[in-house]
Amino acid sequence: MKERRQARVLAMQALFQADVGGDNPEQVLREGKREGNAKGEAYAAQLVRLIREKQAEIDAVIGRLSLEWTLDRLATVDRQILRVGVAEILFGEIPAAVAINEAVEIAKLYSNLEGARFINGILGAVAREMTNGEAK
Repeated sequence: MKERRQARVLAMQALFQADVGGDNPEQVLREGKREGNAKGEAYAAQLVRLIREKQAEIDAVIGRLSLEWTLDRLATVDRQILRVGVAEILFGEIPAAVAINEAVEIAKLYSNLEGARFINGILGAVAREMTNGEAK
């Protein structure tokens, strides 16, 4: 797995663990690093910090675009993948298409085909809003 994708997966997993178990995602990343089970720890930590700092804004975008679905109704893994993808689209330095593709590929591994399609749709809408100057 590519280093950046591995970092995104690490960030998603740390956020997932924080969401489900109340753990601190930064601590989860530090513990994972000690176990030597990941590459790209610096980018994963950067994503987690960004998402925690901008979570209200990120969640508002997801909530607004996921018609008829509240954030708490989304599968936990899908919610975290979306947070990573939205953070990269809104605040990252990579093209939106790359963020979308990476999120969909991660969803195919950790969610299901329906989740991957849903994530693709939401992130595509975020990217379109960015292009039209509507997001944020």
